[in-house]
Amino acid sequence: MKKLLIVLFASFLFLFGTSCISILLNAFVFDNSWIPLVIGCSIILVSIALIVIYQKIEIQLFLYLVFVINFIAMGFLIKTWHLFRGYNLDLYVLILISLGCVGYLVIFYVLSYIPIFSKYFKSYLLTFLGVSIVAYIILIFVTKTSYLSTFGYYMIIEIGFLLALSVYTKNINDLIKSISFSTFLIIIVAIIIIVLMYDGSPDFCDADAYDNLDLISPKEQSRIRTIKL
Repeated sequence: MKKLLIVLFASFLFLFGTSCISILLNAFVFDNSWIPLVIGCSIILVSIALIVIYQKIEIQLFLYLVFVINFIAMGFLIKTWHLFRGYNLDLYVLILISLGCVGYLVIFYVLSYIPIFSKYFKSYLLTFLGVSIVAYIILIFVTKTSYLSTFGYYMIIEIGFLLALSVYTKNINDLIKSISFSTFLIIIVAIIIIVLMYDGSPDFCDADAYDNLDLISPKEQSRIRTIKL
């Protein structure tokens, strides 16, 4: 239970910090959304450098610094996405999204105590992650909200904390190390945002983006081609 509380607190702190940084950046005017993206990625490089140094000298302070630096970088990434998509989410909305992600972690933990899941934990972990992804994709198509993409990016980070909760740790120092390393899933967030911005494709996490797609069944497509011929 102590480990759960620490991970829950760390995950909420990370997401809350991300949300606050994102909102604070509203005070700045960026010419385009690539500027905060470059800044965010540069901050990630600083974090990577710190973790490399930590591997050599193992001073725990570096782990705390990495945690803080990564949520600052994540804040820039989220701000980038909101600029790119034209979102303007309030802080309370981002906090609610953060709490939803933390709730996801609680559900995972509670279900892990079911005997069959506890016995085959690795299978349970993979299944839980798989079901979560499928459920999220379904949610994208059955709802009409602009908050889902932000939730999706936050959930990528939350998966890192889920893994930190699942990895065996001998003491609090090991747990802090595991939590700190888990925050590097922001690299995945950065890659996704870069790809989507560079490609100019619709947001795969945003149901609104699919409203403009001309969806038609293969059978109907075949019929149209036949008529044209």
